[in-house]
Amino acid sequence: MLDVDASISLDHSDHKENAAATWKRTYGFHTLLVFADRTEIASGEAMAGKLRPGNAGSNTTCDHIEVLTEALASIPENFRPRPADPTSPSVLIRSDSAGATYGSAEFCRQVGVGFSFGFAVREPVRDALGLLNDAAWLPAWTASTCGIDDQRRRQHPGRRLVGEATDLLDLSDWPAGSRVILRKERPHPAPN
Repeated sequence: MLDVDASISLDHSDHKENAAATWKRTYGFHTLLVFADRTEIASGEAMAGKLRPGNAGSNTTCDHIEVLTEALASIPENFRPRPADPTSPSVLIRSDSAGATYGSAEFCRQVGVGFSFGFAVREPVRDALGLLNDAAWLPAWTASTCGIDDQRRRQHPGRRLVGEATDLLDLSDWPAGSRVILRKERPHPAPN
């Protein structure tokens, strides 16, 4: 899994090349980073990055494609995805809604990787949410409990649920086979 996300890098000087005002009312850079999700390395492994001006947009398709291309090229050749090869290693690109663009999704399909993007909760998604009945919601599995132990799920029934809204939304601009899975959770209880 490769995680793509942006981060604000502050600059306390106005003399740095490409530094600019950020959307968080600071000054510096809006760096776009790709990390390999490696559980044996606490913070993952840096694969690629792009130092962008602080006023760079959040969901800029060309920037995401650029860092993903660099990240995929840094994977050893035997472990890189090979489009149209069913024996190819599997790679999943994860991003929040800032990386969820039609172009990024199409790029992922072209290079033979899967994608899991956050999806903006706009009116069509809210409408779809209202159409899902109780039977459409299933308990959510986490990577730490999937197939191993569902003890936490028994302790907190109904806390984390998922439901599919693919057939309730117009996904014609997305690559064929794209799906929308909605998640709902009860807010985490406040500490005592």
